[in-house]
Amino acid sequence: MNHPTLYTIEPTGSFDSSIAPELRRQVQAALTSSATLVILDCQGVSFMDSSGLGELILAYKSLKQAGIGLLLCAINEQVKTLLELTDLAQIFEVFPSRHEAEQSLLAV
Repeated sequence: MNHPTLYTIEPTGSFDSSIAPELRRQVQAALTSSATLVILDCQGVSFMDSSGLGELILAYKSLKQAGIGLLLCAINEQVKTLLELTDLAQIFEVFPSRHEAEQSLLAV
């Protein structure tokens, strides 16, 4: 049984346009690594706005094109509501914690 190779991104603070350069750098690093799955651990994210949501979608598309999956974990209520209001909640696989995201992979 092959388990995915994980790459974890841990943004902090506001997930908005100010996060774009670092997020893009991290996604590029994941694309050039041997990762087959990226976990975006949002434990440290306090807020997400529409520009941050746009960056999240760009990251998802870039990773998907390369055959790399993206899981979100530890999102707060504001981020959850934003994903639901924009009908993006069904696109992203979301877990309550990084541990639960990692455990779900072992169960496959």
